Amino acid sequence: MNLLDPWNTPFGLAPFDAISDADFAPAMDAALAQARSGMQAIAKRLDAPSFENTIEAQEVAEEPLNQLAAAFYTLASTDSTPLREELQRDFAPKLSAYASAVTSNVALFARIEDLWSRRASLGLSPEQERVLMLTRRDFIRAGAKLTGAEAARMAEIKSRLASLGTSFMQNLLAMKGTGPCHCRRVISRACLILCCRPQKRRGRRRAWMGLWLPYRGL
Repeated sequence: MNLLDPWNTPFGLAPFDAISDADFAPAMDAALAQARSGMQAIAKRLDAPSFENTIEAQEVAEEPLNQLAAAFYTLASTDSTPLREELQRDFAPKLSAYASAVTSNVALFARIEDLWSRRASLGLSPEQERVLMLTRRDFIRAGAKLTGAEAARMAEIKSRLASLGTSFMQNLLAMKGTGPCHCRRVISRACLILCCRPQKRRGRRRAWMGLWLPYRGL
């Protein structure tokens, strides 16, 4: 099954009954190559930056990758198997390298900065202006303004975090129980406090911290 084709399903949900684990690895390589090519094409455009050809175009370029990653990580987090855990470990550095390549693309970031400097005259809706702000902020936080050794160090850190994040999630999934007493036998007290401390978000209380996935689209 080609996991990059649009899904003709109710609400665009992944057809999990038709997906084989063997489909994920080749699909991920193809999705990353397609997304990388799309981002490079945006960066190389000769026309003046606009919201449509720079910000919206990024979402379009990554749409197949987003679709694939959503399906895979849904399965991996709700129905973990040794093969899916192995795929997670394989995908983490690849997704991190892709994200680093995107956010360190000088020409692409220059287009975003150009839009940001002209945002007051672009006639953007409030939603578009916020998306522009978030996109620029994500690039900056990911090291878009760093150069040389600092940029290389940032890429190294992000790759390491991606691998550690994957291992951490798999350790949590491996636990038979979910209570603090069981957690204490598996992870350190510091990690226990971080994970099990209730947090408020949008008026709701969460029992577990959110985990950063090694890919900016997730």
